[in-house]
Amino acid sequence: MFQEPQKRRNYVIYILFIFLSGSIFLADLFSNKKFSDLISDNADFLFPVSQEAIDLFDSLDLNIIKNKNTLINENIRLKNEVIELRKLKLINERLVEEIRSNNELIKNVNLENIIYYKSTILIKNTEDEYLISGGRNINLNKNDLILNEEGFVVAYIVKVFDDHSLMNTIINSEFSIPGIDKYGNQYLVTSNREELLINSIYIEEENLNIDYIFTDVAFDHIGQFPIVKLTNEEVSNANNKISAVVRIDYKFSFDSNIYIVKEK
Repeated sequence: MFQEPQKRRNYVIYILFIFLSGSIFLADLFSNKKFSDLISDNADFLFPVSQEAIDLFDSLDLNIIKNKNTLINENIRLKNEVIELRKLKLINERLVEEIRSNNELIKNVNLENIIYYKSTILIKNTEDEYLISGGRNINLNKNDLILNEEGFVVAYIVKVFDDHSLMNTIINSEFSIPGIDKYGNQYLVTSNREELLINSIYIEEENLNIDYIFTDVAFDHIGQFPIVKLTNEEVSNANNKISAVVRIDYKFSFDSNIYIVKEK
């Protein structure tokens, strides 16, 4: 019995809502929308919004967006600067190390008595032996040293002809050259085609803080030229013997710049 009056009230509300909506529609229709304008004006009066306020809100929105974009761009710029500074720091550290190493090399070579002949690779045979330009015409001899662009020994001459020579390189299994470190320890450097094998043959001082193995006048070389760098390599000392293994990264090609060193 209680639900029946409730349903009737709902019906009455629906009917009144439809009647009111229809009345507003008819009033608006016959008044040429003046009734709607009146309601709109009253709404503006109850909730006044001036043009200055609208412009202020638009300005605030634009400033917030602009400031946000500026902050994002500034953060990106600063991040890129930090990355570039880190790169420059690494480059600087590497250059400092190279300068220090080069100074060590320069001290060990009497440049005034050395002449460099630039040569090129002519032919490569199946045993990784190379014919290079230059021979008796520039007074080359067997065992003359050949350097790469960085000044490291990468080969030596094994046979001399009139205008070309045959060289034995670090990627040849027959490569073998004596060397010495800054402590006076002597070594034999050989190759297995992929790695240089460094083994001591005479120990003057047991010290593993070795930077380079050099050629030396003690082995009838004209000066001290680096054969291999051990600064970042693992050097071991077992049974009174110093040894190390260094992977060969140098690649020979017909565009390689190689230099034959001779005494003036």
